[in-house]
Amino acid sequence: MLSFFRINDPFRLIFIFGLLLVFRLPAIVHGLPLSLLELNWMLVGEKMAEGKALYSEIRDTIAPLSAFVYGLMDSLFGRSQPAYQLVSFILVFFQCILFNNILIESKTFSQNTYVPALIYAVLMSWFFDFYTLSPQLMSMTFVLLTIGNILQPIDRQIKDGKILRTGFSLGLAGLFYLPSLFFALAVILGFWLFTGVKGRQQLLFFYGLLLPVAVCVGYYYWQGSMEDLGVSQIYALFQFGTKNYLNLNGFMFISIVPLLFVLLSIFKANEGERATNNQSRYQQLMFLLLICGLLAAFIVKEKSPVILILLVPSITYFLSRYFLAIQKRWMGEALFLMFTLGVLLINYGSLFQLAFPGKYVKMENLVVQPTPWDDLVKGKKVLMMGDKLDVYKDASLATPYLNWPLAALQFDHPDYYDNLTSIYNSLQQDTPEVLIDPENRYQDLLERMPGILKNYRYEQFNENGLYLLKNKQ
Repeated sequence: MLSFFRINDPFRLIFIFGLLLVFRLPAIVHGLPLSLLELNWMLVGEKMAEGKALYSEIRDTIAPLSAFVYGLMDSLFGRSQPAYQLVSFILVFFQCILFNNILIESKTFSQNTYVPALIYAVLMSWFFDFYTLSPQLMSMTFVLLTIGNILQPIDRQIKDGKILRTGFSLGLAGLFYLPSLFFALAVILGFWLFTGVKGRQQLLFFYGLLLPVAVCVGYYYWQGSMEDLGVSQIYALFQFGTKNYLNLNGFMFISIVPLLFVLLSIFKANEGERATNNQSRYQQLMFLLLICGLLAAFIVKEKSPVILILLVPSITYFLSRYFLAIQKRWMGEALFLMFTLGVLLINYGSLFQLAFPGKYVKMENLVVQPTPWDDLVKGKKVLMMGDKLDVYKDASLATPYLNWPLAALQFDHPDYYDNLTSIYNSLQQDTPEVLIDPENRYQDLLERMPGILKNYRYEQFNENGLYLLKNKQ
C-alpha cells in the first residue's frame, strides 16, 4: 500500500477517499454511540437555531464560530448524528488533500508523494470520536492553512501578505477552538529561529491574529455580552476544574501505537538520505508544533480523545518522513501495515469494548448513558440542575443553563440579587416542563421565587427532586 502512494499522481486521492470510507465502515455499520460532547454541541446548535444569543442566552464554553456552525447544522438537518459524521468525513478528506499539497509545494520531502495524505487518513481514524464534527476538527483546517504559510524555503523572503494571512488563519482557528491559539508559539519561534522575518513583520502577524478576535470581541461588546464572553472563554479556562472523559491510562493506551512510531521516527531522524537545510528546519518547526499541540491538550479542561486531533499534522509529518526514509520497501510496507492495524484495532477495540481495550477506555465516561428520567422527559423541555447531560438525549434544553459549572456561578450564589434575577428571568422566558434537582440542592433557591414555584408540582423521584409543570402532565 505504501509503495502505491509514493507515486506523485493526484488520482491517488480517489483511493484516499475510499480508504477513509473503509476505515469508518465498521462504525457506520455498527452505529456510533452518541458522545456526551456531541450531545452538548447539538444542544448548542438547537439553541442557536432558535435565535438565542451565545453566552448570554446559551451558557456554554464553546467557541463562537463552532457554535455558529452547529446552529447552521441544526437549521439544515436538525439533531442528526449522521449529518455530523458526513460533514466530518468531507472535512477530513479535504484536510488530507490540503496538508499533502502543503508538503509538496514546500518541498518538505525529497520526493513528491501522497504518503502524508495516507497517514493523515489513518490518524483521523485514531479514535471513534474523530468521526464527528468537532470544534477541534473545524479548527484544524485553519491550523493547516497557517502551517502552509510558514512552510517555505528559508532563503525565500516571506511577503507581508503571507504573514498577515498566517496570523488571520490562526485567529480564525482560535474562534473555532480557543486552545488552537497555542500554535502561535510555534509560529513566533519559527519566524524568529528559521526565517528572516523582521520585527515589523512579526507585529503584522499579531495584527492578523488579533483581527478576527477583535471583531468577535467587538460584536459581543455591541451586544452587551462582554462579561459573559469573558467568563465562558477566559475565566472558565483557568478557574474550572478538569472534566476527564478519559483518564490518563486511557490516553496512554489509545496513544501507544502513534507514540511508538513517532519516537521511532525521531530516533531514526538522522538515518537515510541527508536532509537539506530547509528540510532540517521543517523538522524542527514540526517538532515545535507537536510541543504546542501537547501544551494545548494539557491545558484544556475537557480531557476527551478528540483533543488528539491537534497532534495529527505534526505526527503525520514525522511518520511520513520515517516511512519514506526506509530503504527496504518490504520493511516499510510491513511497518506501515502494523501501524495501520494497531491504530484501527485500538479504535474499534475501544468502540466495541473488547476485553483488553475495555479495561482502559470506559464508555460510560465518554458516551450518553440511560438515566432514570428518560421516559419522563422524552420530547419535553427540561432543565437539569446538575452536571448530567445524558438526560437531554431525547429532550430539549430549557433556559440558557447548558454548561453546569457556568450555571453554578449563579445557582450556587443566590444571595447576589443579579444572580437571582437572572435565574428568575430565564425560567420565565424559557419555561422548563420538567425541573430536575438530582441532589435536592436547590429547593431553597426555588422557594425564593414563589412566582416560579407555584407553577410546578413537586415529586420525590428515586430520592431526587423533581418539579413538573402543572397542566403539562
